[in-house]
Amino acid sequence: MINSITEEDYKLLVPKDTSVDIDSMEENIKKSFLFLTSAYRYFLLQLLLSKTNIKEYDDLLSSSELKFVPVLDEKKDYYQKDNSELLKYFYLRSNIYISHLSGDEIINFGNLYKKHNGQYCEEIEEFLLKTCHKVLTDYIGKEKFNICYGPSNDSFSVPCDSLKIGVRYEEFYFDGKDEKQWDENHEKQLDFLFKMIDELENNLTKTLGMDVRILYYNDFSVVKKNDSSVSLIWGV
Repeated sequence: MINSITEEDYKLLVPKDTSVDIDSMEENIKKSFLFLTSAYRYFLLQLLLSKTNIKEYDDLLSSSELKFVPVLDEKKDYYQKDNSELLKYFYLRSNIYISHLSGDEIINFGNLYKKHNGQYCEEIEEFLLKTCHKVLTDYIGKEKFNICYGPSNDSFSVPCDSLKIGVRYEEFYFDGKDEKQWDENHEKQLDFLFKMIDELENNLTKTLGMDVRILYYNDFSVVKKNDSSVSLIWGV
């Protein structure tokens, strides 16, 4: 089931998107625009699940003896909460700009959604592969540059036209360990995770034929879903 993004959340996610003026839209057009934004995100995640092995990596984290505990729902940010029924750790972190599509493309996407009753299929997959580069690009019509998808440091600086994927687990879960035991396990967890990120990033880039970047988040680098005091996307 696809839950439409709210107008409030859309404005928090993409506060500097000048390609669309959502406030000036008629209510029925605004409603369709927000729903199709959510539908595009949902189908893009389905594409990841059907064409790549990201679910296998998610399962590896789940079954690891290092005990990667999934983040509780109330601690997840908007992006992770949005696909938590499909993956436990990895999630689609890119913002979705269907405003970068032409009018005909938006109409075509809406028609495809109706034609297939909201079910992911080959025809929708083909549409995504043709259009996702501009839908995922944060600023259209500008030279390629890096953009910050988190706190201001190099770890979160990624190409603006890349497919951004987040990964997060309950990093500070002690599970009865004392501080020394937790430190030792935590070091092993991060070593395991960063090796996995490098491997998966390369695999996804080759499989999808596009630049894919995987960003590791924790309690200090993520903005939670219920924190409306700052943009959910930090610097974008």
